[in-house]
Amino acid sequence: MRAEMGVKTAKAFVKAMENTNDMALVFFESDGLRTKLMDSNGYRLLDLKIPSESMNSYEFGEEHAVEFGVVVSHVKDMTKGMTVKDKHTLSIQYKLDDPTWLSMTSCGINRKLRLLKSSMMKRHKTPTIEGSWSANIPFKQIKAFLTSIGKTEVFELNIQESSIQFRAETDEGIMETTITEDIDLHVEKGKTETILLGTENFQSALSTTSPSTKLSFRGSDASTPIEIEWKMEGMLLKTWVATRTRK
Repeated sequence: MRAEMGVKTAKAFVKAMENTNDMALVFFESDGLRTKLMDSNGYRLLDLKIPSESMNSYEFGEEHAVEFGVVVSHVKDMTKGMTVKDKHTLSIQYKLDDPTWLSMTSCGINRKLRLLKSSMMKRHKTPTIEGSWSANIPFKQIKAFLTSIGKTEVFELNIQESSIQFRAETDEGIMETTITEDIDLHVEKGKTETILLGTENFQSALSTTSPSTKLSFRGSDASTPIEIEWKMEGMLLKTWVATRTRK
């Protein structure tokens, strides 16, 4: 089985993984590559998929999904020299009759990478969220808020019937932004909710985004993780971020 992806997709793939965990369990599936990772503290889970149509080529002829475990930094080594100008690609090949190794090619370099023992790696279940609110929010507005609050430890996400407010108490005072337009907000009638999130954890979860990215949020109450979904460089990403409690 074999997958070949362009430079932008390859670099985004590696960035999303390395900002979550240093080890990844990757699956060859009938319709593309997938990985599901949890950060070391158990605060956020990432489900990432590269559909076959988003890759330069994809070959898979097995009946069931095939898994392999990698050290993310070893995959990153193969993407460091890739450039858009030179139209580099990253090729990943895995053979069931040689299960200890993964063959990778990029920039004219071939590497045979020793794999982790996948049977010893954790499988993460996808959380079930009975959503009482949802919204589509441009990341540009969220990024401006996160930049403004700097290293503030936590911030509030206030859900109203017609708006979403991001609010943080910093050393210099209160920073807040209320978003009402272009958010496609759906909230149960009469429902309001204040959700507390860790700033660093939230930023890391959304590290593979751009200002033009549209984020689809879904959540329930203050004790339930929020779910965020988006597309980036042909990838489909979904993350669940744990909420915080006040000290």
